[in-house]
Amino acid sequence: MSTTKVGHTIWRGPLLGNQRQELLKEVREYLQQGSRSGAPVGGHSVIYLVASRPMLKAISLEILAGQKGVFDGLPVYLFNGLLRRLLRTARVKHEGIGWQKVAYRRDISAEDYPLRRPLIAQLMRQLARRGQLPAFGQLATARGCVASVTRLIGEITRAGKTAAEFTDIVENRIARLKESLPPPPSPQSAEQIYGYERDVAQIMRCYATALNGGIPENSPHPSHTDQFPAATEKFTESDADYLRAMAALDGSLDGLPCQTPLLDGVEWLIVDGFFDLTPVQGEILRRLIKRIPRVTFNFDDDADNPAVFAAVHETIAKIREMMGDGCREVIFHERTGSQPVTRLPTAPGLDVLRLGLFNPAFTPPPDTPVPVFLAVAPDIERELRHIAKTIKRYVRKERRSPADIAIVLRDRDTYGAHLRRVLSDEGIAYALDERLPVTDIPAVRAWLKLVAAAADRPLGDTTPDRIPVSRLIDILKSDYFTLPGHQMSADDIENVVAFVGEQLHLADWLKRAECLAKALPPTEANSSSPTADEEETGEGSDVESGEPMVRPDAVTATQLQEAGRSLRELGQILAEIPIEGPAGELNAAIEQALSQLSYEKALEANIQKAIGQPQQRLQATLDLRGLQAVRRAAIAVADAERLATRSLAATLGEPATADGSQPARMTLAVFLSDILQALDDLTLRVEPETFGAVHILEVTTIRGLHFPIIFVPGMVEGGFPPRLPGDWLYPPAERERLKEDGLVLEDISPATMVKEEHYFYQVVCRATEAVHLSYPTVGAEDQELVPSSFLAEIKRLVPATAPEPATDFELATNSKSATDSSKPHRILVAKGYDGATFLEATTRHELLRQTAAAEARLRRGQTTTQLVSEPDSAAQMEGNGRLVLSPTEQLEAVQEYVQQQQWLSDNLRQRQEVEADRYSHLWTPFDGQIEDQGLQAELNKRFGEQHVFSATAFNEYAACPFRFFAHRVLRLHPRVSTALDLQASERGRLLHDILRDFYRAGPLPHQSTGSETALTRLREIAEKVFVQYEQHIPPLNMKIWAIEKRILITFLEQLIAEELSYDKKATRHITELAFGMKITGADESSVSQPLELMNKQGQKILLRGQIDRIDVLKAKLPQAEKEQEFFIVYDYKLSKGTSIDEMRKGRDVQIAIYLASIEKCFPSLQPVIGGGYYSITKTPRCSNGLYRIDGEELLPKEQKHYYLSKEEFRETYESILGYVWKYKEKIEKGHFQVLPSRGPEECRFCDFKPVCRYETHRIQRKHRRVTEQCKTV
Repeated sequence: MSTTKVGHTIWRGPLLGNQRQELLKEVREYLQQGSRSGAPVGGHSVIYLVASRPMLKAISLEILAGQKGVFDGLPVYLFNGLLRRLLRTARVKHEGIGWQKVAYRRDISAEDYPLRRPLIAQLMRQLARRGQLPAFGQLATARGCVASVTRLIGEITRAGKTAAEFTDIVENRIARLKESLPPPPSPQSAEQIYGYERDVAQIMRCYATALNGGIPENSPHPSHTDQFPAATEKFTESDADYLRAMAALDGSLDGLPCQTPLLDGVEWLIVDGFFDLTPVQGEILRRLIKRIPRVTFNFDDDADNPAVFAAVHETIAKIREMMGDGCREVIFHERTGSQPVTRLPTAPGLDVLRLGLFNPAFTPPPDTPVPVFLAVAPDIERELRHIAKTIKRYVRKERRSPADIAIVLRDRDTYGAHLRRVLSDEGIAYALDERLPVTDIPAVRAWLKLVAAAADRPLGDTTPDRIPVSRLIDILKSDYFTLPGHQMSADDIENVVAFVGEQLHLADWLKRAECLAKALPPTEANSSSPTADEEETGEGSDVESGEPMVRPDAVTATQLQEAGRSLRELGQILAEIPIEGPAGELNAAIEQALSQLSYEKALEANIQKAIGQPQQRLQATLDLRGLQAVRRAAIAVADAERLATRSLAATLGEPATADGSQPARMTLAVFLSDILQALDDLTLRVEPETFGAVHILEVTTIRGLHFPIIFVPGMVEGGFPPRLPGDWLYPPAERERLKEDGLVLEDISPATMVKEEHYFYQVVCRATEAVHLSYPTVGAEDQELVPSSFLAEIKRLVPATAPEPATDFELATNSKSATDSSKPHRILVAKGYDGATFLEATTRHELLRQTAAAEARLRRGQTTTQLVSEPDSAAQMEGNGRLVLSPTEQLEAVQEYVQQQQWLSDNLRQRQEVEADRYSHLWTPFDGQIEDQGLQAELNKRFGEQHVFSATAFNEYAACPFRFFAHRVLRLHPRVSTALDLQASERGRLLHDILRDFYRAGPLPHQSTGSETALTRLREIAEKVFVQYEQHIPPLNMKIWAIEKRILITFLEQLIAEELSYDKKATRHITELAFGMKITGADESSVSQPLELMNKQGQKILLRGQIDRIDVLKAKLPQAEKEQEFFIVYDYKLSKGTSIDEMRKGRDVQIAIYLASIEKCFPSLQPVIGGGYYSITKTPRCSNGLYRIDGEELLPKEQKHYYLSKEEFRETYESILGYVWKYKEKIEKGHFQVLPSRGPEECRFCDFKPVCRYETHRIQRKHRRVTEQCKTV
């Protein structure tokens, strides 16, 4: 085609039209003609300006296609790149020197010198200290406030306004408001209403001064005045480059005459791919249009659907105004255009999207198949798995190149990391301009943790005493730090720290650890010792009794000492970092601490380990790059303080600081905060292999490109379209008012929805064969998501994507080819979607899982399931010459393939066998059933007739055999972690001790007048017990400890007051009566001889325990001549204890054992009229137990008891004792099944829940099958 060779033109054509190809053809012809005679060296005759990096790559390749010779740089630029080149080549004229290149300005928004945010933070901090930011006040030092101000300054700059111009706008607004306000006194002055704006203007002026080397904006050049010293260091940043480029194009830069040689000889400027422009971009283009004789704008615009291009039409109108009357438009359209259009061929039906999206006047033709598919997934993971599997089908079945496929994201923050992980797991190569935040790099996080720990001290503190131990543990657990000479692992230290109290500061932790060490064994007990189980104390109660009052199996004194030494040494290293000082000294001290902890050595070692391992090498190099970034940020922070001081002095007219003065001091916390400010916007580019890979793009970068197949995930409200951004400084209404003053900020009003509609149109209409949309119903944080409003348009144009409840199940289980014409347009991704059948398995792990599942189905006789998913019937397959296999043959074929690939290792095969046994109908070793004869013999020896069982050991077995196995056989112990409040065991131990000492001091008074005396005695005894507890276990928080003491005393006062109200009171109390063991604090009548039970076969069981309390009451029976003593056995509980019905089922044998011990070990304590559990905190207190009806008069009438006759009483407790023999027999046979007696309720507070793998359905199925077999036998 031919176009005018001179003049300005606007090209407009539809998406996928040929206008860009025609334009590139002219550019190639122009370059081939060699018409560069007027262009200076290093310049261009043509400049091609594009809107995105992917488009830059595509246009560059097109221009290079068929070209010969050597180019002095390709003439294709992004907007920022063109401005940087323009400024680098610009020249300014100095008096007496002549024309010279513009002085170099260091970019402070780039990776190598991230000064922008720390500098603004320092400016705000120092202005606030001077009282110059009255509106912001203390908010000025907050990181969020600094980020908002930095973002706003960038917006104002991109709006084409300098700091002085913005200040004028603010002052004009204040002046206008003053005229409209009522006379004083008024609620607010104009200065107060626009206080934030005035503060921002002040910050922006100081920032502009800092960029200009300490010279205020619009000041005379240093060569013309002595007011300001000559600037030796000037800076720039990406937004400031726009203003400087505008000034250069106007012929004046930095107050000096300026030339732009880059534009000399430029005859043609092409601007392609833009649909909107920022104000400053518009101003720069206005100047370029005046400067360059021929300018061509290429816009996407389709006359068949003008509504969706409304935003483009606004931009075209602005460009037409810039070009003037000589502007000519070239419209590519079949009917209304000045040039014919040739579109890329697309799949039948896709034109419906181009013509109808957001066009209410368009009605789609009926029964037109449109290759648009909508997938609804349960969550993001399954949504992306579905996309990956569909891509693999295109590549494997359709022989598509991965480069033909694009995944377009609107919400990259949510989807980027998930998508990279899924594609890598599926083995799909992808091309993504991947940038990783520096603060996400592990080595950087470790560096920040170290400095944060050192900064977490009071100002002026030079010791490590106030460093929280939790911060020290974070450092020790890092893989990047090593304490020389310490052998204890970080996990072991963490356990010790949790035992003592991870909420404490270092000095308090060391002091508490020293107290606890006195109550602990010096070294760990030998777990293989046959007497290890006998060391338990306090059996028969909720808690252990006697001293020490800490768990003896938690840690040892030696471990406490070793952990304390490590924490103390690490704390000392951190304490050497000053809490306050000049930034340079702080940085040097941090480097010294890193050196002592071998930080860099760890990074170097990781590099050596990563040789030959690409993934590890990538991580190791990222760690090194992250360290470099942190060090550059530290240097920038040190410079920021100096530059801020200088710029404030110049802007506010203060005396300049002498060059030789001492640098200002700053706290370590401020130093760390400014480093985080520097790192917040800093990312490192990670470039994966991109050749022939699936493209991952953002919606803003797909313009100018096209792909056969496009996937668009995340079609939810808040995703695509995204949520509207907020701004507390300038909300949408205020931004509209600012337009009246000539300040056009970014639009954050609901009107931006028009742009989002255009983005969506651009994405889906750039596919030539198929569009795949998808969304999850649940987000990454388990929140329910709402489908995007854009999907309503898709459903209007493609009704097949609308939900059809009648076929939802069919859609969820459909597995046809991705491009099959009969494929449903709406796919419901199953919740458990991971390759339901063999051909749907797209990874090795999925195939192995599905093979194992198929084997299990065949073992169960379920052979009707189609193992291999195929859309064709058997007849069709035979007609196509394909072999039809039975399910068994299919499985054998896949098993053979897996074996050939050597995917099934011995470990994996063993794991499959374990899982098969676990899910069988019989008890197996993997459910706690020990079958090995050697192990059974060991159990017989260990738990034989000489073993002394505790009463609660059998209760533990009754509650769950596996819990008994883990605790008593394997002797596993959970990690002990202290807490601010009392744990149940500690609370119970204290209550036990107080009640023991109280009742030993004497019985309750029988007269009501003595109640206050009893309560006073109770409080005194409680205080003594509390003091003893504090000496052994210092409380973590004294205020919480005071509350806990008040709660415990309240419980006991209620209990004693209730007992004082009983008609029949005990004459005395026997407390902590032990049998089978001697422990500190037990009653003097205790016996060391265990209780011996013998059955009819002559077998015996030895038992031990401790009875919490025996009440002795006196009464005269009707036939007796004098009063007689009667005894009631109680075991304390914080809860209500076990009911008699549960006891009869064998779920609790403790009370029965205690009753038997009274009969055989303490015959003088007869007759016993009952025994049960006594609740310390709940009422009724002693309703659960075995009580004789002939003792009804002796028991409190206020309590509800279950009474038995004398014969029933004995028969009941002996029948309960019968379970002891059953449990002993099962223990010796190794029956330790994961079978909690009360199901999941029993597991709520179990220490071994993480290791038992209890599953209700699986265990109950086995239990029912075994029970049925026993009944049959």
